[in-house]
Amino acid sequence: MEIINRKNSWVFLILCFVVGAMAEISFLHGWVGISYPIFIIFFYSLFLWRFRTKQLTHHRMGTLLLVCIWLLSLTFTLFDNVLFYALNSLLLPLLICVHLVLITSPKWLEWDRLEFVQHVFKRIGGAIHYDIRCAAVLRRKMKGRMKESTYDSMRKTLLGILFSVPILFIVINLLVSTDVHFADLIGKIPNSLLSADMVETILRSLAVFVYSLIIFGFFQVLGKRNIPTRNPQIRGEKTFFDGVSILPILVLLNVTYVLYTIIQFQYFFSGSLQDGFTYAEYARRGFFELMTVTIINLSLIIFVLNYVKQNKKIMLFIRILLTLLVLFSNVMLASAFIRLYLYEEVFGFTLARVLPHSFMLFLTVIYGFTLLKIWIERVSLLRFFFLTGIVYYTLLNMANVDRFIVDQNIARYEKTARIDIYYMNSLSYTGLDGLISLYEKEPNIHGLQQLLKERQMEEYNTLESWQSYNFTKDKVVDRLEKLSFN
Repeated sequence: MEIINRKNSWVFLILCFVVGAMAEISFLHGWVGISYPIFIIFFYSLFLWRFRTKQLTHHRMGTLLLVCIWLLSLTFTLFDNVLFYALNSLLLPLLICVHLVLITSPKWLEWDRLEFVQHVFKRIGGAIHYDIRCAAVLRRKMKGRMKESTYDSMRKTLLGILFSVPILFIVINLLVSTDVHFADLIGKIPNSLLSADMVETILRSLAVFVYSLIIFGFFQVLGKRNIPTRNPQIRGEKTFFDGVSILPILVLLNVTYVLYTIIQFQYFFSGSLQDGFTYAEYARRGFFELMTVTIINLSLIIFVLNYVKQNKKIMLFIRILLTLLVLFSNVMLASAFIRLYLYEEVFGFTLARVLPHSFMLFLTVIYGFTLLKIWIERVSLLRFFFLTGIVYYTLLNMANVDRFIVDQNIARYEKTARIDIYYMNSLSYTGLDGLISLYEKEPNIHGLQQLLKERQMEEYNTLESWQSYNFTKDKVVDRLEKLSFN
């Protein structure tokens, strides 16, 4: 392979192994903390060195993505929300791939078009293909340095061992079940051949090799000049629907929403409720149904804007109906928001209740821009949706939702003397911090002292590596260790 024979490529390969080792150290030694932003620094330093002579593109969008990637990586160090930990572990690698493909792609390639999505998948697939080709080249070189008979014997031996593994697995399991002494002998063989430390070293070395190969292949493919060709036909021809056929749907929906809105104003803005319903019971009814209807409305509006024929005679009427649909959807969002707030006032604040609140605010912003799109055709909805979505998700991570939930539940306790200490404890170290503050004020809450004692004992028996350092955890554990019980 021509690219692997160049001197600079061999230097780059060595650096990839350094970053691959950093990846193994960062991600495979327990709970990930400060090691994530450190890995990001190593990773992007390698990228900048590899593409130091290449002119990067899409600077504004690239900068936004880089800021979001950096902030999301910092959440592993600053906060300890388990849900966002899992989501970011999946989302960050994808964002990094999209970011690198974007800033190394040609200027004309618009990131809010189908061509770019296809380009991203081609680059990822190309990296996998590149690694396979590298392995094939190394195999051919190894074969060239051996005698033909020696190479064939080695290949056949390895194939024989490979095919014998499943047969041996079945036979040994059957024999083990028939004789206890044979089972003991088989159980001792792994320990006598390989120590636990040796097995761990082999597995970690394999992980370094895999990480390094992935990074090397991906960067090499990004550096290739086989850029996608400009193809205006790739967007395809849109199938347009007649505006007349969509009018009855919009009219009927708006009439239905007018009736619903009148009822909502009666209940929520006059201070009265349906007979026989408490605020909590009313709040429970229909929240998710309202959210579903709101999202259906948004989907319908987007469909009309993109796939309904622009007939000048009825387009003004359609735009008015779509505007009403946006307004009614916002009324439903407000209704859902109030319902959920009433429910929280009665039963307390949880992550599953606070996140929908934030999502409703996000939908309100989306609807506001959609209203703009209804009257100004040149506005790009997809571009705005993506930008708003990535900024919303990043800000949601940085807002420390767990801290908000803890503070609201403590404030609610001061008013109602009711709190779920076990849910607070489930909010990891942020919840534990709230329980410590609560214990310092109200040490007689039932079960709280015992819960804190158990957490104190757990932390006393826990040892973690530097990779798992987390600012929130470090601060809370320090408070917990200093806590004294009567």
